[in-house]
Amino acid sequence: MSYEIEYDRIVFVKNAEWEWDRVYYAFWLHGSSNVYEACSNRRARNWGLYAVGNARTVMLVVCRNAGYTEYGDLTLRGRFVKPETYIRKWREAIKNARPISELNRMPLTRLRLYVHEDEKVAQLDLDEYDQAKWEKLKTGWEDGRNYYNARYFEKPLTVEALDEYASMEGARFLRAVEVC
Repeated sequence: MSYEIEYDRIVFVKNAEWEWDRVYYAFWLHGSSNVYEACSNRRARNWGLYAVGNARTVMLVVCRNAGYTEYGDLTLRGRFVKPETYIRKWREAIKNARPISELNRMPLTRLRLYVHEDEKVAQLDLDEYDQAKWEKLKTGWEDGRNYYNARYFEKPLTVEALDEYASMEGARFLRAVEVC
């Protein structure tokens, strides 16, 4: 049985006058315990967008995922940890968040949103709010497919693209998000 490994985390913050108006952009370097890179035979890993929102929103995601550490479904660098340790690591990352102006120092350049195929989206019976998001995604983002033929839309990794994703989060047509 495989488990997810979290290798690293980084948090950026868009400062505001009031704490509750600050927007945090949390990224994590992660991979599966049973997936290896073909040429180096090291465990495959990639950066993902963990959460976007105020500190409370990010911590809600952290607390939900901390439960997965209890039985080893999620580890830190391959080591089993208690949920409290996992939460503490993310609290430290939020406390030491880098200014959003440093986002361009990340070794990543694209934000990629994986979506359902058009036929599946048509079957989802989207409400008008999700339908407007779907149309905006189709017109403002680059369309593509990966080597598994999965459809995605992508944009350069910018604060604007991250904010746009945050406004779409939870939309029924989204399958996954990746930073590459």
